[in-house]
Amino acid sequence: MNLTLEEVLNLVKGQLLKPTDKKINITGVASLEDANENDLSIFSDTRLIKQFYNTKAGAVLISENLSEDENLVKKTEIPLIKVKNPQIAFIEILKIIEKEKKQIEEGIHKTAVISKNVEIGRNVNIGAYVVIEENVKIGDNTAILPQCFIGRNTKIGESCLIYPQVVIRENIEIGKNVIIHSGAVIGSDGFGYTKVPETGEHKKIPQVGTVSIGDNVEIGSNVTIDRATTGKTVIGEGTKIDNLVQIGHNVKIGKNCIIVAQVGIAGSSRIGNNVTLAGQAGIADHIEIGDNAIVAAQAGVIGNIKAGEIVSGYPARPHKQQLKIQAILNNLPEILKKKKID
Repeated sequence: MNLTLEEVLNLVKGQLLKPTDKKINITGVASLEDANENDLSIFSDTRLIKQFYNTKAGAVLISENLSEDENLVKKTEIPLIKVKNPQIAFIEILKIIEKEKKQIEEGIHKTAVISKNVEIGRNVNIGAYVVIEENVKIGDNTAILPQCFIGRNTKIGESCLIYPQVVIRENIEIGKNVIIHSGAVIGSDGFGYTKVPETGEHKKIPQVGTVSIGDNVEIGSNVTIDRATTGKTVIGEGTKIDNLVQIGHNVKIGKNCIIVAQVGIAGSSRIGNNVTLAGQAGIADHIEIGDNAIVAAQAGVIGNIKAGEIVSGYPARPHKQQLKIQAILNNLPEILKKKKID
């Protein structure tokens, strides 16, 4: 990347607060603390004011509200670019760097194993030792990187990026612009057994359903999404799933959810739209979580959660109630001492 200051302004739709005659070329991005004269940085949090005044960045993106502080602007000679949302503007620059680093040549590697009746779109990359079974459909501009497995009758939309060593089993539906990171397994058998009373044997229930993944979903490394017993396990459009998440059979997750590392969701649960499940939260089976709810880290959800509710603890309770309980528990030794209870 090599951008002039004017090109940066056009890309981020920003306004230069201080005119400068200095020729500035932006070749990278960095934090305020690490930036050099060729880096673009970002300032949107007053807690970083010290780093802002000491930065050596070539230019800094600044939010509209901070740009209104005249003293702040006067104290620096660095070109400041006012934008409505610095994070969103920063993303536009990061996209350029990402595109340069992830240049993937189209074509099918000679070691790839492709079965009959596979439909491959335009500008598709299929890497070394990829195995694609029969009747698979792959959309335009999709990249399937080395050592992936794609099962029969699976459909993958356009502009997807599937990193090395991903397993996508049979009859799976994947939308457009989906990113799947290494080690993920999509469509493994759901954990379904029934106990035979006479013998105590756990008899496997055949898992004959599928998985449907919406557009613009991102799935982290070593995520497992189980196929439905019957019907579909569903991941809604725009949902982002961190590494090491387990999603059970017949789970339905809505749009634009955030699911953080090591979350476990048991079978047949329903997660609404715009829900946040923080790290290591556990969701029991057949639970319903309403739109815009937040489940705090390590919470154990064993009952339904209303739309917009914030819960924490085990069992998961409304967050304010959980804080009160925790405060009482922390003071329990003193309470018992006052009551002279040994």
